Amino acid sequence: MAPFPHSLAYLKAETLRNAVKLWLRTPCSTLAHKYDWQLAVKRIFYLGLAWLCVGLGVIGIFLPLLPTTPFLLVALWGFMNSSPRLAEWLRTHKTLGPYITDWSDHGIVPVKAKILAVTMMSASMVWLAFFSQAHWAVVTVVGTTLACVAVWLVRRPSEP
Repeated sequence: MAPFPHSLAYLKAETLRNAVKLWLRTPCSTLAHKYDWQLAVKRIFYLGLAWLCVGLGVIGIFLPLLPTTPFLLVALWGFMNSSPRLAEWLRTHKTLGPYITDWSDHGIVPVKAKILAVTMMSASMVWLAFFSQAHWAVVTVVGTTLACVAVWLVRRPSEP
């Protein structure tokens, strides 16, 4: 037996039915508007990537073969996409901040980093050309690419 049309139970049931009908007709994008799951997943991804790169950048301070600045720049990008507060923390950090601000504000590459990079590129090219079984076309393309990168790197300013 159905409840009387003006009773409280009938109004509650009718309201619930209308809400379900409205929910079924509403596109998913509108329903997700209250809490954007895609945004939450992206934020978690960017935060995880940023913290991973901060860790690799810190390790790079102590290991000469692991670059510091590229990892910290990726970390800054990740923090800027997920948490502006953490991005500002990284830029103003007393140890890690100078690596980032030198590059992002002035495009500076320290002389020590230039020497290390060009030395490693040269060593890689020597190994590829003389100690590997690489085809001459591969050696030529890699050599040209490394030479272009080395010229670009050496031409970067070393101080503001």
